[in-house]
Amino acid sequence: RSQLTKTPSPVRFFDALHGTAGPYRTFDGGATWHENSVAGHEAGQFIWATSLSGYACVSGSAFTSETFTYRTEDGGASWTPQTSGTTEQLYFVRFADASHGWIAGSNGTILHTENGGATWTRAHPVAEELHFNAISRGEDGTLFLAGESGLLLVSGDQGATWRKLEVPYEGSLFVGMEAGPGRLIVAG
Repeated sequence: RSQLTKTPSPVRFFDALHGTAGPYRTFDGGATWHENSVAGHEAGQFIWATSLSGYACVSGSAFTSETFTYRTEDGGASWTPQTSGTTEQLYFVRFADASHGWIAGSNGTILHTENGGATWTRAHPVAEELHFNAISRGEDGTLFLAGESGLLLVSGDQGATWRKLEVPYEGSLFVGMEAGPGRLIVAG
């Protein structure tokens, strides 16, 4: 049994009993919450595709500067490392399905996978080396990338190309959430 000692991500329930809130999992409808750890590391961010399948971003350790994604298929009981191919900090992972996912990170890092994270390809959506803090995906597949200096990018082709959206804010954007067709809520 665990108290929620960290600020959890939004709560998501898959059925009446199974739910997630960032690193926390419940198997009894929220009566108790258990914190996942990933191979002894504190993960930066968790995303759950189903009640059993999920991903986590973990930064490098004293032994390596490379950052990793980890995948679980058993609700977090065990985690399999997946090499990201970068030493940059990874902040946010988003999967559209079991195969297609994106990771946002520091210094202009955006990674994409088409095979469930077995391999990652680095994309370069803009020339600027700003930190990308969040990726959101609309129901229609549109991707939004939020970052430093009020940077907000949009892609209608699964990240192949990106265009900058003008926002009246120059600070860091950390959250992007679709608010209906063609509408996005961002927060910084």
